[in-house]
Amino acid sequence: MGPVPLTVKICGVRDAASARAAARADHAGFVFAPGRRRTVDVPTARALRPLLGAARAVGVFLEVPLPQVRAIADAVGLDAVQLHGPVSPADCAALAPLAVWRAVAVDEAFDPAQLAAFVPHVAAFVLDAATPGGGRPFDHARVAHLRLGRPWILAGGLTPETVADAIARTRPDGVDCASGIERDGHPDPARVAAFIENARRAEEATH
Repeated sequence: MGPVPLTVKICGVRDAASARAAARADHAGFVFAPGRRRTVDVPTARALRPLLGAARAVGVFLEVPLPQVRAIADAVGLDAVQLHGPVSPADCAALAPLAVWRAVAVDEAFDPAQLAAFVPHVAAFVLDAATPGGGRPFDHARVAHLRLGRPWILAGGLTPETVADAIARTRPDGVDCASGIERDGHPDPARVAAFIENARRAEEATH
């Protein structure tokens, strides 16, 4: 069996141009986090969903009750839900059969061993900075060549310019970008394309 292809996710899709650009990625993220600038409402996400083409839609949730997470997933047609904040293994299990991605902050308290309880209930982990979407990377040395029992996706401050080096250093199963593909606070199709292309090239170089 050959290596598993790297997953590329473009997050913060909220208009037609960024949705079409993200269609070249494996996953595209709609943010559902009250009060955050990248948040979209359900009608907008539902209207943009067909523009993603073959890219799978991931709902990124923070401070949203679990019944509402499920309702939004059904209404939009999400392929997975990414949960940030104080989420327990039981919370992840309660969303079955939805595919759940558990987002984890890599801060001073980060302990990979504590993620073992989530493994039976999640499809992937997203290892992010302490402030999701803040554009600041964490120390990648802390997760280099990490194995968690589930695929893990590197997030937090990645850009088209840095993603190749980050992949070479950490060897993740996927990469995720939001702020790094923005220009003037909005997703920029050219930067989306560059991020995807540079991630793909880096994947080829590591195999």
